[in-house]
Amino acid sequence: MASDNKSVPVAVFTDGQSLFNLMRIHGIGQTNYARLLQIISQEVGNEVGRIADIRSANFVTAVENPGRFKKSVEAGGFKFIPTAHNTPGSDDREINRLIVNTNPAYISVLVLVSADVQDFLESLQRKMEQGIHIVIVATTATDTNGYAPLSPLSQQIIKDQKFQFVELGRYKEELMLRPWIDRRTEHEAQNKKIGITISCPSDILTDENRLKFFAHISSYVLKHNLTQFVISFETARVVISVDSPENKRTFDGLFMLISHFCYVYDVDFVIRRGEEPRQRA
Repeated sequence: MASDNKSVPVAVFTDGQSLFNLMRIHGIGQTNYARLLQIISQEVGNEVGRIADIRSANFVTAVENPGRFKKSVEAGGFKFIPTAHNTPGSDDREINRLIVNTNPAYISVLVLVSADVQDFLESLQRKMEQGIHIVIVATTATDTNGYAPLSPLSQQIIKDQKFQFVELGRYKEELMLRPWIDRRTEHEAQNKKIGITISCPSDILTDENRLKFFAHISSYVLKHNLTQFVISFETARVVISVDSPENKRTFDGLFMLISHFCYVYDVDFVIRRGEEPRQRA
């Protein structure tokens, strides 16, 4: 084995898509790849009692547009290996090939960064039989819907095979360069309704005032491309429903607009955004 008495040679294989899911669980949108390698080196070194010498760090991915994060991965110290995005399982096959070709004469520790342990089990077992120490880097955490990237089967495999396990959740703050933004939630938020209720003395809601109020609000709605705008005039209140992007600027704009109108006519009002009402004193 090509190593000195103070260090141990390490090879790292990262399943890019799986790492993306692992990071998402912890709210990480952009990963600090350099720090990830430092953590792996630290954990391996603590386990084997020697300095971990990472000889190769491979990042394999089958995403359609790998160029968008290739630079950050390579800057973090990984070799970026894209595979055919339109060929199912191309990334797993490449990782298995790299694992199988790992030479125990030069590598003593093999690190797999992936939650899909079952996809690489046979290759990992072969390396373990050759005397290579196996390390799995993943997380046992679940998302808000109960989804766990590291399945019970994978967890059992790690336990049965006596693989070393590194919990990424312990390092989530260190690994985050940018937080995760759920684009699906962001899209759904754009279609949320803002409900506005204005309590008025009945004499305020004259036909003339109704027209003024409607014109007042309608101009704002048209200017900001808001949809599904509805005003209903009742005996002692006005109820407004607007499909609007759920953001502070739009809401505050509506708030100030209605505040001005109600101030002119000395009307008390309550604007509800979700379960948090705002009202004029």
